[in-house]
Formats: sequence, C-alpha cells, structure tokens
Amino acid sequence: MWFGTERELYRYDSKTFKKYKHNPKDPRSIASDYVHKIYQDSKGNLWMAAGNNGLCLYNRESDSFTTFRHDRNDSGSLTDNNVKGLVEDNKNNLWVATALGLNRIIFEGASVKIARQATNIPYHIECIVAGQNGELWLGTTNGLFKFKAGKTSPVGQKILTSGTASYSIYSMHLDKKGNLWLGTSHGLVKYNTATESYYPVASVKRNSLLPAIYGIAEDHNNKLWLASESGLAFFDQETSRVKWHLRDKTNPNALVDDALMSIHIDQQRGLWVGAYYQGISYMNTNLPDFSLWPASYEDKLSDFYLAAKIGKTPKGKLWAISVNYDRIWISGPGNTEGVSTRVKLPAGEKYYAFFLDDSGTLWCGGNNCLFIKYDLKTGKVLRYSPNQVYQGTPLPDTKILMLYPDKKGRIWISGWLGLICFNPHTGRFQRIEGTKSIHSILEDSKGNLWFSGEFNIYLLESNSSKISVVKVSALAETGNQLYAGRIAEDDSGRIWATSNNGLLLYDNKNRTFLPHTNDSPELLNYVQGLQIDSRGNLWLCNENKLICYHPEKKSVKVYDYRDGLPYGGFLLDNASLKDNQGNLYFPTSEGTFRFNPDKITDDTTAAPLTLTSLKLFNKEVRPGDRTALLDHAVEMTKEIIFRHDQNIFTLDFALLNNARSERNQYAYFLENFEHQWNYVQSPSATYTNLPPGTYMFLAKAANGDGFWNPKPLRLKITILPPWWKTWYAYLCYMLLIATGVYAITRYFWLRSSLRRETALNQIKLDFFTNVSHEIRTHLSLISAPLEKAFQHAKEGKSNESFLNYAKSNSDRLLLLVNELLDFRKIQSGNLRLLVGEHDIVKVIKSVTAAFEHISKEKDIQTLLFYPDRPVLLWFDIAQMQKVFYNLLSNAYKFTPEGGKVQVRIAETYGEVLISVEDNGKGISPDHLRKLFTYYYQVGADKPGYGIGLALSKSIVQQHYGYLTAESRLASASEPGGTTLNIRMLRGNSHFPPDQIAMQARDYVAGMLAEPVATAINAGAAHSGQKNTILIIEDNDQLRVFIRELFEETYNILEAGNGLRGVELAQEKIPDIILSDVMMPEISGLEVCNRLKKSDTTSHIPVVLLTARTQSEQVIEGLTAGADDYLVKPFDPRILEIKINNLLRVREQMKARYRHSLFVEEAGHNIAQDLNEAFINKLRALVIENISDAGFGVHQLAFHAGMSVSVLYRKMRSLTGMTVNEFVKTIRLNKAKTLLESGAYQVSEVATIIGFEDVKYFSKEFTKVFGRKPNEIKKQMYG
Repeated sequence: MWFGTERELYRYDSKTFKKYKHNPKDPRSIASDYVHKIYQDSKGNLWMAAGNNGLCLYNRESDSFTTFRHDRNDSGSLTDNNVKGLVEDNKNNLWVATALGLNRIIFEGASVKIARQATNIPYHIECIVAGQNGELWLGTTNGLFKFKAGKTSPVGQKILTSGTASYSIYSMHLDKKGNLWLGTSHGLVKYNTATESYYPVASVKRNSLLPAIYGIAEDHNNKLWLASESGLAFFDQETSRVKWHLRDKTNPNALVDDALMSIHIDQQRGLWVGAYYQGISYMNTNLPDFSLWPASYEDKLSDFYLAAKIGKTPKGKLWAISVNYDRIWISGPGNTEGVSTRVKLPAGEKYYAFFLDDSGTLWCGGNNCLFIKYDLKTGKVLRYSPNQVYQGTPLPDTKILMLYPDKKGRIWISGWLGLICFNPHTGRFQRIEGTKSIHSILEDSKGNLWFSGEFNIYLLESNSSKISVVKVSALAETGNQLYAGRIAEDDSGRIWATSNNGLLLYDNKNRTFLPHTNDSPELLNYVQGLQIDSRGNLWLCNENKLICYHPEKKSVKVYDYRDGLPYGGFLLDNASLKDNQGNLYFPTSEGTFRFNPDKITDDTTAAPLTLTSLKLFNKEVRPGDRTALLDHAVEMTKEIIFRHDQNIFTLDFALLNNARSERNQYAYFLENFEHQWNYVQSPSATYTNLPPGTYMFLAKAANGDGFWNPKPLRLKITILPPWWKTWYAYLCYMLLIATGVYAITRYFWLRSSLRRETALNQIKLDFFTNVSHEIRTHLSLISAPLEKAFQHAKEGKSNESFLNYAKSNSDRLLLLVNELLDFRKIQSGNLRLLVGEHDIVKVIKSVTAAFEHISKEKDIQTLLFYPDRPVLLWFDIAQMQKVFYNLLSNAYKFTPEGGKVQVRIAETYGEVLISVEDNGKGISPDHLRKLFTYYYQVGADKPGYGIGLALSKSIVQQHYGYLTAESRLASASEPGGTTLNIRMLRGNSHFPPDQIAMQARDYVAGMLAEPVATAINAGAAHSGQKNTILIIEDNDQLRVFIRELFEETYNILEAGNGLRGVELAQEKIPDIILSDVMMPEISGLEVCNRLKKSDTTSHIPVVLLTARTQSEQVIEGLTAGADDYLVKPFDPRILEIKINNLLRVREQMKARYRHSLFVEEAGHNIAQDLNEAFINKLRALVIENISDAGFGVHQLAFHAGMSVSVLYRKMRSLTGMTVNEFVKTIRLNKAKTLLESGAYQVSEVATIIGFEDVKYFSKEFTKVFGRKPNEIKKQMYG
C-alpha cells in the first residue's frame, strides 16, 4: 500500500511504513514531499502526482523515481505541473489530467513520451474517469466535461448547476452498471451516462447538510463507500439507506477523524480512508457475518437494541424482552421477521429471569422471590408469593436467577438459595434440598437434567427422582473451589461444562467430569455462553472475546472487536442460545449478535510474501550504495552476495495481507545452515557470522486465519570467503603446498637417497673391508705357513702340514675371488651358464661333506633326505655348487651347538625341490623380506659379506628356478628355524642352446673343503712355567696355525669371538693376548678397551692382528690400549719377536713393582698407571691392617673386588709373587723401617706388623734381608 501526504510518501507492507522524501541532491528521489494522487496502470507502473512538481514514475528495481514536469518550451511535456489524476481507457491508453489540460503517456520501449491532447478546458480539472466506450469524464471546479478520444477539444458544457452556484466535482466513480457517481461540493450525485441525466442523492446528508465528498469506492457487494468532510458513509444503492461511521475516541474500531479526503478498497477487500488531519483508518469489509438481532443494525434507539433477555420457546420460536421490560418481540416461522407486543408487568420490580411458553404465557422471576405468570393475550398477571414458592418456609430476601422448562412441562426455578421445581398444571412447588446458586440448566437428549452452580454440578436422571452431585476430578488436582458456568450437549451426546478450571467433559463410564486438555488452556478458563454448532465446534465467550474451539483438533480461534464484534464485550449474565436453524446468539453491550457458524469460513487467499528491507550492521541497504549489495530494490532481488566481513545482516519481509495483519504468522529457514523452521511473531531474520558458502533463505507466512502461503519466498544468499579462502587462494595454497611437499619430499628423498647411497657405500665399504680382511686372512694362512715351511726345510724338518695350510687357503682364496667375479657378472648381466646333466644328490652330498668339521665342532646333526636313485638335473655345476655352499654355510652359521641341519631332495612332476633347513632362532618378517638383498646381513654377530644369498638367488633364477625362504621365530614353547627352498625344472628345454654343454664339467669337492681342525680345549691348563697366550680369532684355520706356532713354548688359550675372549681373559689371566680386530660379537678394539679398563686384566699386553692398514685405523687400535699392532698377512717370525719383547718388558715391570714394595711411600714417587695404582691400593690396604695377624689373602681379595684365584693370577702376573708373599714383604719392609728408627724392640716390631711368633718373624726377616732383626738394631745404635 502507498500513501501520499503533504509531508512524505509512505509505503506500507502490512507491518511497517517506509518513508520517501524529496532530496534536492538526488534527482532519482521523489519530486516533492507532497503527494496527492497515486495511480497504478495495467503494466504495473506506479505513478505519483507530486504536488506542483509534476508527475513521478516509480522504478521498482532501483527503488527510485523518474520525474516528468511541464516545460513551456517543450510541447512534449506536461500541460501543467499540478497533476489532478490519471486513468487508463478501454484501449489501455494512459491519460494524465493536470489542472490545465489532458496529456497522454506514450511508451516507446523503455522510454516514455508525453502528448498533449486538450489544453482549452475553461476550468481546472479536479478528477478524471474513463467511460465504458473509451470516453473520458473530467470533473472540474465548475462542472462535468466529457472528452472523446480523437477530438482536440472537449464535448459538452457545464451540466451541474444549483442556482448561481457551480458544482465543484472532487471525485468520481463509474459503477458496474455504467452509472457515474460524482462526489461534489454539495453531496453525492448520480449521473446516468446513457440518458445523460443526473440525480442528486438527498439521503447522503449529515446533520441535514449535504457534505462535500472527496472519495468514492465500491465494495464487492456493489455498495458505495463515501469519504466526506463529515465522516464515512456506507451507501446501499438498492435501498438508498446510509450508515455513517464517525470518529469515536473510546472505540478503536472507529475513524480517527471525520474530515476525510480519500478512500481505497484493496485486493483483500480492506477499506482505507485518508483523513485530512489524523492519518489513515482501515476497515476490513470481509469480516465474518456478525449482525445485530432483532433490532435494525443502524438504529441504536430501537427498543430491542439492548434486550434484557433473549430465548426460545419449546417449539423453537425466538423472543426478546426489551430493556425496560415493556415490550416482547416474538419471531415468526423460521425466525423470520416477528411482531412486537407491549407488556405490562408490575411496576417497581427488578426482573432477572424470563420464559415464554408456546401458549403465549410469559413467566418472569426477579427480586424477593418474585415469580409472575403473564398472559400476553389477555394481559392478566398471576403473582406467586414467596411462601408459595418456598412452601411456607420463611426465607430472607432473595432473587430468582433462571427459569428453565423441561420436556415434561415443568419449570425449574433457580435462585441464590437453591433449586425449585414448579408444575404449572398443579401449581405446586417442590424445593430441591442441597442445591444452591444454580446458573445453568440443561435437559439432554436422554431426558436427564443437569444443573451447574457455584460449588457443584448436579444430575437428575430421567428415571430417578433424586438429584446427585457429579464428581469433578479437576478439583482434586488444583485444590480450587469449583465455579461451574454453562453446560451443553453436543450432537454425539457428550456433556460439556465450563468452569473456573477450564473445559470439563463428562465421562459416562466413571460418572465424572474430567478436565479437557488443549493447546490454549488459558483461553478456556472463566468462559461463559457455551454453545455447540452442527460441526461439533464449541463457541464460548469471555468479557471481550468470542472463542471457537474444535475439541478433536484441539484448535482455538479467537474473534474480537477487530473481527466486527462490539468493542464493549459480552454480557456474561445473559444466556446465549442456538436456534433451530443453527444460528448462535450472544448478548453484547451493543446488542445481541447473531451469526451462523456454517457461514464463517477461513480466509484461504494466498497473500503474496515479499522482502521489504535488507540491513547491514543494523543500517538499511539501498540499491547502488557503497555496500554494493543491491543492484535493484530488495523486493526485486533474487540473490544477494555478501563479502566475508559483511557478517551481520537482517532480512525483513512481509505478508501483504492487511486484514487482521496483527495476527499474521511468520516463519523462516536458511537451507544449508538451519535444520528447522523458525516460527516468529515479527517478520525479520538476523544472521551473524555465517560461514562462507551458498544458502537459500526461505520465508513463509500465514494470514489471520492461519492459512499458510504454499509458496515460500526464496532468496539465494552467497557468503564470499575472504581472499585467503577463495578458490584461487586455495589454488595458490595447493600450488605452494604441492611445491613445498615436492621440495620437502625431494629434500627427504635426496636425503634418503644420500643416506641410502651413504649406507650403500658404507655397506660396500664394509663388504670390501670384510673381503679384504678375508683375503688378508687367507694370505696370512698362505704366507706364514710358507715361511715356516722354508724355515723347516733349512732345518730338515717336515713341511707337510704347513703346505696343506697354504694349499687349502689358496683354494679358498680362489673361490672367494671367483665368487666376487660372478657377483660382478650377475650385476652387469654377463654371467653365462654352461649347463650339463648331473646327479643333484651326489653334488649336494659332496658339498655337505665339506662342512663335516663344523658339524663335529659344534655338535650339529646333519640329516640328508633323498631318493634312493640318482636325481638327474640340468645345471651349471660350478655355479650351483656356490649356491649349495652358501645355503649350507648359512644353515650351519645360524644353527646353535647341538642343533640340526636337514637337507631334503624331492621330485615332483617336472620339477626337483631342494630345501635346507636349520633350527636356529629364526628370522623376523622384516629381515626375511630383505634376505636376498645384496650387502644385507641378518645379524652383525655372524660373519659374512651380504652377497651370498643374493648371488645364490640370481644364479638359481639364471637356471629358471626359484629360491625362496620361510622362517619362524623361536619362542618358549617351540624352536625357531629357517628353510631355504630351491625349485628347478627338469630337462634342458628351458635353456638356450648356447648354454647347454656338449660335455658336462666334473665337480671337485675338495675345492670347497676347509682343513679339519683339531678341537682345542679353550680352557686348557697351564703346563709347567710356560707363559700363557690367549688367541682370539674367528677364523679357525688362522687360529689353529697361530696355536701351532706357539704351542711348544707357551700355554695356549683359544676363543672364536671377542666376547668369549674377554671372558677367558678375565677368568684365566693370560700373560699376553693375541686378537683379531674384525670379529663377531665384539671387535678386537672393544676387547682391548674392556680389558684395559678392568683392574683384573689391565696389565695384560694385547697385540692386535688386522687386515686394516690405514694409519687412522692403527691409531684407533693403539688408542684402545693395544700394546702392539700387526697387519695381515704377517711374518710369523716378527710375531714371535713382538710377543717375546712384550713378555720381557712385562718381566721388567714385575721386577720394578717388586722393588717398589721395599721403598717407603713409593706410590708418591712413581708416575702411576692402572697397574701401579692397583699395586699401591693393595699396599695401602696391607699397611692399614698391618697389625692384624689375620689380614691375609681373603681380606685383600675382598677389598680389591675380585676372587682369590683371580687376585692370585694377577699378582703373579704383575709382580711374580704370590699374594701371601706380597703381604709378607710389605710387613717385613715396615719392620725394617721400625727397627732402623730405634724406637722399638724386636718383639714390639713383630707385634706391630702382625707376627704373633717372634722366632718366625726373625726367621722370615733374616731370609729377606740377610740379617737378623737385632743385628739391624745394633748396627744402627750399637
């Protein structure tokens, strides 16, 4: 709705007003604040007459205006700026009437042109109307003019006169019958366009005056509404009757002012009236059909306008008693118009209760137990005395509240003091004991009588003469005193009652009234006037509301003064009723209202829903402003795109339903954000901090009757992410991340590659170091035996054993070199096989025999399982012997002492299966996966190069076979073990012809054999006075060779690895240790380091044998504490010389340590190493306990932290003395010092140094020093 005033233009959306004002700085604003005409054409264009500033066209998309003005220099402009009206003719030509002429609007695409049509009209135009035949009717300040299209000048003259005064026409309306109604300065005039005759309407007057009429509108019932200077007139064209609606400050339904200037009926039949001073009034003409009964609706002076009581006779005739009790109105058949009869009741009495029977007798009740029978036909009055009513019982002053006839012809009289039954036929009264203050009586369809009062509900059943109190369960729950109101029966026979505790429904089974719960219990408390319509709806009223309640749906609909009911409310003391036609009657302060519930329907018109405003941070957004959110008006917008920082916005919307708009209901929902509709009273939705994304805003609304528009309003909302969350930002992030991941991945890959290369280089370095060590070891076992052989040859001794050593190790060295060459060939792809047919059983038995010495040495049981016939297979015997050797070598290597190695040969169709199984501790799955990888070794504690199994698998694959491994780890419940399986094809068809030998090569088993070493007892005892050498070497042959070098002159101890060597050294305390550097378990460097840090073994010389020749490696060995370093291959003579020299130095050290025992405080004068510190520690212990005769070997060993035997061997190794000799020497040296001091006698000295026997002391002293103790004393002191 649009409203023009003298100060602003307003747009109303049924909820809020939006104001438009002229802005001189904005050419798109309204041309003037004064808007006096508004017109919408058939194209939907909205035109505004802007005072004396021309014509404005509203642009809905931009929410702006385009202005058209008069320009004296432009014939294509308006004839005048004072626009008086606009109208479209039957050809959709749009005409603009200004004060000085007519103009036609011509649309050419998006542009608008103006054509002047009539400029010679002698009077100012006030209004314009289009006729049915294309003519235009012009209302001027001096009469009516007719304009015919195509004519340049108006046709006709002034046609309305009144004496010398001219009629000014302010408004016109052409009705559906073709009559032209003119609102003039002198009232309403009807002009017949067909006969060109006019008829002033004399009935439209106010206070005997014909008012000026400024607006005319026709409603859906073809009735006219007139906006005049004296109020709003409703004019019935058929009857010429007029009803005036005037200003009433006490009634919100009344006009705001009587001086009216405009009128309009909207699409929902709402009537809008513009007042001159006080604003706008709205009237809903589509209200429920509530009407006054029985008085004329426009005559408040009627006798029955306020009826004292209404009712119906037993046969259904309606009646009403006037407010002065002097007239009664009785309806005709079918409640048609009835007749009014004068009544002469006794004067001076107050009447409260009436009842009219079908015989024409009026029964009345009032104060002081007044009970009267009045015959309407004769006017005869029969008055019953109080004593008759109450059966002679004297009673205080009381009044009769209600009269109710039952179907048996009895009249029930209720009063403050109880209930009385009157029989009109006998004239007898019967008082019902125990009842009091009955307000409502009902006889149901079964003939039962129900009575409701202030304290109880009573029941008198049709087959009983005794009245009973009906239980009401609601009382026990609330604790309230019952106040029962009206009582009624529906078509289903259910009994309903109103009360102060809400609606009550009778339960026949339990004979109890139960509370009837519903969605709006507060509306149904303290209601009166209960009636039930034919559809089962309960109609109730309280002071100012009429309530329709549907018990099945439990829905409540409320009507009040906004729906056409009287503002003053209902008269609750007067009973409502329902007639035989289903009409309901309710007394009100303005009369009895009647309506038919069947004719009251809900408004199911789907009113449009529209957006009305967008607010950002609570500030309204307009099209084209700095927010850049709207390109068009918000109601024309289908999508809004917000920046991420535009995060608090409000959407206002409205249901364009002006009828009872305060009851409109609203709901909204944001898809992709909310999960359910938000039902609100105000049509506004505010969102804050929506995450970036796309959403769909939906809004819906329901009108005052609860009808929801099935088509919700839809608005697409997009929240743009911040630039750092946009797709191109994410693309950049992805590129950066990808680059970073690539860089990091490449960095780690390069680093990993570098580590792998480094590790691989280290593995290769270790491999070649190990190989070099192995080569040097074999060279040592070749060169050293040859040196001994040459020496023996000169001496004429046998050289066979030394030559065997040299031959065996030269074979082993050749095998190693060949294996390295094969490894290189396989890696370069140049290994060429030459296969022949061989007995695989014979080959494997021969290879297995080569490990016989290892089997015996480690007590390993070797089991072979094979067929009892030759198993012929094509293979390169030289290559496969390496495979079998490697497999068996690994099996024996990882099999513990006392273990078992099994070799199985089995034949299947087209294949031969060979497996080698040990029962070692097994291999973990991680190691098992890498088992056939070059340079990879499963355990660092086992010697090897890391190429054997990898080389073997490559050789087997060259034979088109398969080499696989399976393993199980040892556990507490079962042993572990590893099995290596070879599967090879039979025949030679799978080999290329150039790989098949014409003649098979022979196999030489001795090439693989190692010399059988005699088992040496590592713990062999010392023999005679020979020094003891501990040999720590993992190569058996080299260890045996060194043993043979020195076994004639030394006691020999042997250890096959570094850990065992340390154990033997600490247990046996050898005189010298000869150790390899590269060994399993721990290296020779670690052996040296541990021994030199131990008090037990720190004195033992260590000679390291190694193949490592770099200076840094030699320095590393010497730093670890080695006394000498010998590089493989070595000259045995040099080794013998080095050992003899070290032992000779050790003997010199022994003499030095022995001599230090005779020098007082020697430890302070000699630079101490570990051995000297050890000797001085023991010396100090002896001195500390020198007087204790019992302090000896055991006490000294305890304080030294070693066993007696180890202490004995270390002492012997350091000093050449026993521990007892060491203790005795220190004691005697102390004695000599004491004697030389001259302070003690010999016996005292003996006691001081712990000798209990002086003779024994003297004997031992003489044995050490060559003189007796007393001779020392005499020599010193004479």
